[in-house]
Amino acid sequence: MEVYAQVPENGDNRAAKTLGTLLSQTMDQEQDLNEMFDKCSMGRVD
Repeated sequence: MEVYAQVPENGDNRAAKTLGTLLSQTMDQEQDLNEMFDKCSMGRVD
């Protein structure tokens, strides 16, 4: 059972890196949307 219950360390690292990338992209998109909203609410549309 121990053999099948363990995840290789490189699998954990790869999953963490992938999730980090996705979260970073999401945060960047949220910041972009907030900036666009701010510009629109002030009447400054590029």
